[in-house]
Amino acid sequence: EAAVDDLTGALRRGAGLQAMAREIARFRRFGGKGVAVIFIDVDGLKLVNDSEGHAAGDTLLSDVVAAIRERVRAYDLVIRFGGDEFVCVLPDATREEAERTVADIERQVRLRTSGGSVSTGLAGLELTDTADSLVDRADSALYARRQAARARA
Repeated sequence: EAAVDDLTGALRRGAGLQAMAREIARFRRFGGKGVAVIFIDVDGLKLVNDSEGHAAGDTLLSDVVAAIRERVRAYDLVIRFGGDEFVCVLPDATREEAERTVADIERQVRLRTSGGSVSTGLAGLELTDTADSLVDRADSALYARRQAARARA
């Protein structure tokens, strides 16, 4: 129970990072397609909490995790990384498969939350990565995507 977030059912950060480290070690021992990480930030949670109340914000978070789970494989990891931040670990996934999963998650979140959205960043495991450095690179990719979107707007 201590490993799982009460609200969303996602793994808590510490347990999730440990599970991610095991997946990285497994890949390095046995090989495979790769390990991809998606960093997900729920857009507009503060606005929902401020305008509709924290119960509505909790519902949004739960709905986002449900949408994620509908689009990832049973053995992929879903981790609540922070208040409105989630990390998905996709073991044995190519970059292309991970990109499709990102698009599927974004689409499913819009459907499940009646137009809500998430910001995402994707990173694939590199030779010297640890669980922390892989998450950091996915987080950086999220911010780079946000900056690019703002520049286009």
